[in-house]
Amino acid sequence: MAEGAPEPGRPRGWRLEGSSSAYLRGASEQPIDWHPWGNEAFDVARRTGRPILLDIGASWCHWCHVMDEGTYSDAEVARLLGAHFVAIKVDRDEHPEIDRRYQRQVGALTGEGGWPLTGFLTPDGDVFLGGTYYPPTEGHGRPGFRRLLAEIARLWKEEPDQFHRHAQSIRDALERMRSARPAAGRSLEEFVSGILAQVHQGYDPVNGGFGFAPKFPHPTAVSLLLWEEYSRGSPVSGERARENLLRMADGGIYDQIGGGFHRYSVDEAWHIPHFEKMASDNAALLAGYVEGAQRFADPRFEQVVGGIVNWVRATLLDPEGGFGASQDADNAPGDDGSFYTWTRAEMRGALEEPEFKVASRFFGAGSDGRMPEDPQRNVLFRLMPIAEVASSVGVSETSARASLERSIEKLRAARARRPQPIVDHARHADLNGAMAFAFAR
Repeated sequence: MAEGAPEPGRPRGWRLEGSSSAYLRGASEQPIDWHPWGNEAFDVARRTGRPILLDIGASWCHWCHVMDEGTYSDAEVARLLGAHFVAIKVDRDEHPEIDRRYQRQVGALTGEGGWPLTGFLTPDGDVFLGGTYYPPTEGHGRPGFRRLLAEIARLWKEEPDQFHRHAQSIRDALERMRSARPAAGRSLEEFVSGILAQVHQGYDPVNGGFGFAPKFPHPTAVSLLLWEEYSRGSPVSGERARENLLRMADGGIYDQIGGGFHRYSVDEAWHIPHFEKMASDNAALLAGYVEGAQRFADPRFEQVVGGIVNWVRATLLDPEGGFGASQDADNAPGDDGSFYTWTRAEMRGALEEPEFKVASRFFGAGSDGRMPEDPQRNVLFRLMPIAEVASSVGVSETSARASLERSIEKLRAARARRPQPIVDHARHADLNGAMAFAFAR
């Protein structure tokens, strides 16, 4: 048997079958001879002189599923990996320290990161090439993985020193970044002021939040703004914190029907999210909205706090204690948020006609929440105040508010009959600590 080949009589993914990670167990069905992270894989790489293919992902990651279902299920990709590489698969929730290390290395090389993280390593574990998602053949503006693997295998055989030089250049770049850090001696006041200046510089005055699309929630930045308002008497900081919390709460990044926040928004206005829900994000956002509710006494913030808590209890809470890690974005291969999105016909079928008129206007069905790949499907977000909706349909605000509450309950019940996105029930100490802290707030 060739060194590094799968053992006779065993499926190629057998090493992952007994993993505690649902993400790795799912990969055991692929035609790839995956190794979990550990000394064994690196020993095989050193003995055979093969480069390492490192895949880092998670069960909640949409593009990880796309790559698993397409690229890593491709027979030619499997053949090339089996013949020329040692393949390692890592669950980033299980090994965040490994993820941090290789995100830095790939980021230093390409300027990009995220999941899936695809790294090509020397047998000693240093990155010489990397990226994120790769289709099996050319597409999505990216090179095909088949061609990439074949070219790396050829060059590794013919010019291995070239890849070792690449790995050394990445190490040198990281060392330069470390040495370029400001020298010690700055006061705490100077350090905090510098961070706050960056927060304000990145603030989006149009949509709230920080930076451009894709836009992530940054609850710690909001907390820092609230601290600045309180400790330094900065009303601008308080207003920006409040506006940020409101814009996220009204956007599609917040699940208006089931509660809890999705991972991030693909647009600057918070309308269309990537649909995975993370314990880490929701713990931090729960603490942030509790802080906002305490500072501003805004009932909308209290509603969001209740929505996050209800989602966590219904979805992540383990009967034996603790909280799971995440809920997937998808409920089937090739899916993209169908559990969370609605056509107008689906909404009309779940509601009485007067309820539909109120709910469709309030949640902007048919407007900016339309899914790019399927414009008939809508992410629900708060388009206008309920008083404005009431005026537009000719009913009182009290009547419109009662109608909306009934509609949310009916839509929640209708959605519960759909296939559910998978929940990763793995209990990680850091996530549980963050969630316990947020609940204690």
